[in-house]
Amino acid sequence: MERNLMAAVAEVFDNFNVVDNIDAIQALLDGARAEIDQNSSHIDEEIARFSRLRCLVGVLRATPMTAEEQQAARAAVAEAEANIRASLAALLEHRRQLCEVFAVLLVLRAAAFARSRAHLIPGVLLTAAAAAVVVYASSCGAVVPGFRSLVRVLVLVTFFLFGGNLMRL
Repeated sequence: MERNLMAAVAEVFDNFNVVDNIDAIQALLDGARAEIDQNSSHIDEEIARFSRLRCLVGVLRATPMTAEEQQAARAAVAEAEANIRASLAALLEHRRQLCEVFAVLLVLRAAAFARSRAHLIPGVLLTAAAAAVVVYASSCGAVVPGFRSLVRVLVLVTFFLFGGNLMRL
Protein backbone atom coordinates (compact mmCIF):
# COMPACT_ATOMS: atom_id res chain seq x y z
CA MET A 1 0.00 0.00 0.00
CA GLU A 2 1.18 3.48 -0.78
CA ARG A 3 0.16 5.10 2.47
CA ASN A 4 0.80 3.90 5.96
CA LEU A 5 -1.82 1.44 7.18
CA MET A 6 -1.77 2.92 10.68
CA ALA A 7 -2.71 6.30 9.23
CA ALA A 8 -5.55 4.70 7.29
CA VAL A 9 -6.94 3.08 10.43
CA ALA A 10 -6.61 6.37 12.31
CA GLU A 11 -8.59 7.98 9.48
CA VAL A 12 -11.33 5.37 9.98
CA PHE A 13 -11.51 6.21 13.66
CA ASP A 14 -11.59 9.95 12.94
CA ASN A 15 -14.49 9.59 10.53
CA PHE A 16 -17.13 7.64 12.50
CA ASN A 17 -19.40 7.26 9.48
CA VAL A 18 -16.80 5.06 7.82
CA VAL A 19 -16.94 2.64 10.77
CA ASP A 20 -20.41 1.60 9.62
CA ASN A 21 -19.18 1.06 6.07
CA ILE A 22 -18.36 -2.64 5.88
CA ASP A 23 -16.84 -2.32 2.41
CA ALA A 24 -14.37 0.36 3.50
CA ILE A 25 -13.31 -1.71 6.48
CA GLN A 26 -13.02 -4.80 4.27
CA ALA A 27 -10.79 -2.86 1.87
CA LEU A 28 -8.55 -1.89 4.79
CA LEU A 29 -8.52 -5.52 5.96
CA ASP A 30 -7.49 -6.67 2.50
CA GLY A 31 -4.75 -4.05 2.48
CA ALA A 32 -3.58 -5.18 5.90
CA ARG A 33 -3.46 -8.79 4.73
CA ALA A 34 -1.45 -7.79 1.68
CA GLU A 35 0.95 -5.76 3.79
CA ILE A 36 1.36 -8.63 6.28
CA ASP A 37 2.14 -10.97 3.37
CA GLN A 38 4.64 -8.51 1.94
CA ASN A 39 6.24 -8.10 5.37
CA SER A 40 6.50 -11.88 5.71
CA SER A 41 8.27 -12.12 2.36
CA HIS A 42 10.75 -9.43 3.45
CA ILE A 43 11.38 -11.36 6.67
CA ASP A 44 11.99 -14.53 4.64
CA GLU A 45 14.45 -12.65 2.43
CA GLU A 46 16.36 -11.38 5.47
CA ILE A 47 16.49 -14.89 6.94
CA ALA A 48 17.83 -16.17 3.61
CA ARG A 49 20.46 -13.40 3.62
CA PHE A 50 21.45 -14.37 7.15
CA SER A 51 21.73 -18.03 6.10
CA ARG A 52 23.93 -17.10 3.13
CA LEU A 53 26.07 -14.99 5.44
CA ARG A 54 26.56 -17.96 7.78
CA CYS A 55 27.61 -20.10 4.80
CA LEU A 56 30.03 -17.38 3.74
CA VAL A 57 31.53 -17.34 7.24
CA GLY A 58 32.19 -21.07 6.93
CA VAL A 59 33.86 -20.56 3.55
CA LEU A 60 35.95 -17.69 4.92
CA ARG A 61 37.14 -19.84 7.82
CA ALA A 62 38.29 -22.53 5.42
CA THR A 63 40.07 -20.05 3.15
CA PRO A 64 43.73 -19.37 4.01
CA MET A 65 44.24 -15.64 4.68
CA THR A 66 46.67 -13.35 6.36
CA ALA A 67 45.82 -11.96 9.79
CA GLU A 68 44.89 -8.57 8.30
CA GLU A 69 42.60 -10.16 5.73
CA GLN A 70 40.96 -12.27 8.44
CA GLN A 71 40.36 -9.20 10.57
CA ALA A 72 38.90 -7.28 7.61
CA ALA A 73 36.67 -10.25 6.72
CA ARG A 74 35.47 -10.59 10.33
CA ALA A 75 34.66 -6.88 10.47
CA ALA A 76 32.73 -7.05 7.20
CA VAL A 77 30.81 -10.13 8.37
CA ALA A 78 30.06 -8.55 11.75
CA GLU A 79 28.78 -5.39 10.05
CA ALA A 80 26.60 -7.38 7.63
CA GLU A 81 25.27 -9.49 10.50
CA ALA A 82 24.44 -6.39 12.54
CA ASN A 83 22.61 -4.89 9.55
CA ILE A 84 20.60 -8.07 8.99
CA ARG A 85 19.71 -8.33 12.69
CA ALA A 86 18.60 -4.69 12.79
CA SER A 87 16.53 -5.16 9.65
CA LEU A 88 14.92 -8.31 11.07
CA ALA A 89 14.12 -6.54 14.34
CA ALA A 90 12.46 -3.68 12.46
CA LEU A 91 10.51 -6.07 10.23
CA LEU A 92 9.32 -8.12 13.21
CA GLU A 93 8.20 -4.97 15.03
CA HIS A 94 6.35 -3.88 11.88
CA ARG A 95 4.70 -7.30 11.70
CA ARG A 96 3.57 -6.97 15.32
CA GLN A 97 2.03 -3.58 14.58
CA LEU A 98 0.34 -4.90 11.45
CA CYS A 99 -1.15 -7.79 13.41
CA GLU A 100 -2.51 -5.33 15.98
CA VAL A 101 -4.03 -3.21 13.21
CA PHE A 102 -5.49 -6.34 11.63
CA ALA A 103 -7.08 -7.34 14.95
CA VAL A 104 -8.58 -3.85 15.38
CA LEU A 105 -9.96 -3.98 11.84
CA LEU A 106 -11.52 -7.40 12.49
CA VAL A 107 -13.27 -6.00 15.56
CA LEU A 108 -14.40 -2.95 13.59
CA ARG A 109 -15.79 -5.15 10.84
CA ALA A 110 -17.62 -7.33 13.35
CA ALA A 111 -19.09 -4.21 14.95
CA ALA A 112 -20.13 -2.89 11.54
CA PHE A 113 -21.80 -6.23 10.73
CA ALA A 114 -23.59 -6.17 14.06
CA ARG A 115 -24.76 -2.61 13.48
CA SER A 116 -25.98 -3.35 9.99
CA ARG A 117 -27.85 -6.45 11.21
CA ALA A 118 -29.11 -4.94 14.48
CA HIS A 119 -32.64 -4.51 13.17
CA LEU A 120 -32.85 -8.27 12.57
CA ILE A 121 -31.80 -9.37 16.07
CA PRO A 122 -35.14 -8.87 17.90
CA GLY A 123 -37.05 -10.85 15.28
CA VAL A 124 -34.49 -13.64 15.26
CA LEU A 125 -34.43 -13.86 19.04
CA LEU A 126 -38.23 -13.88 19.10
CA THR A 127 -38.20 -16.71 16.57
CA ALA A 128 -35.68 -18.67 18.64
CA ALA A 129 -37.75 -18.16 21.78
CA ALA A 130 -40.89 -19.22 19.92
CA ALA A 131 -39.11 -22.36 18.69
CA ALA A 132 -38.12 -23.21 22.27
CA VAL A 133 -41.71 -22.67 23.43
CA VAL A 134 -43.04 -24.86 20.60
CA VAL A 135 -40.66 -27.67 21.55
CA TYR A 136 -41.65 -27.34 25.20
CA ALA A 137 -45.38 -27.23 24.42
CA SER A 138 -45.31 -30.06 21.88
CA SER A 139 -43.68 -32.35 24.42
CA CYS A 140 -46.32 -31.41 27.02
CA GLY A 141 -43.65 -29.96 29.27
CA ALA A 142 -41.57 -33.15 29.30
CA VAL A 143 -38.69 -31.78 27.21
CA VAL A 144 -37.08 -28.54 28.21
CA PRO A 145 -34.66 -27.24 25.56
CA GLY A 146 -31.22 -27.80 27.03
CA PHE A 147 -27.92 -26.11 26.59
CA ARG A 148 -27.09 -28.01 23.38
CA SER A 149 -30.38 -27.03 21.80
CA LEU A 150 -29.84 -23.39 22.68
CA VAL A 151 -26.30 -23.51 21.29
CA ARG A 152 -27.63 -25.00 18.05
CA VAL A 153 -30.21 -22.23 17.80
CA LEU A 154 -27.54 -19.59 18.44
CA VAL A 155 -25.29 -21.12 15.77
CA LEU A 156 -28.13 -21.09 13.28
CA VAL A 157 -28.94 -17.48 14.18
CA THR A 158 -25.29 -16.54 13.73
CA PHE A 159 -25.17 -18.17 10.31
CA PHE A 160 -28.41 -16.44 9.39
CA LEU A 161 -27.12 -13.03 10.41
CA PHE A 162 -23.52 -13.29 9.25
CA GLY A 163 -23.47 -16.36 7.02
CA GLY A 164 -22.57 -14.63 3.80
CA ASN A 165 -19.61 -12.88 5.36
CA LEU A 166 -18.10 -15.55 7.58
CA MET A 167 -15.93 -16.88 4.79
CA ARG A 168 -14.37 -13.46 4.18
CA LEU A 169 -12.48 -13.63 7.48
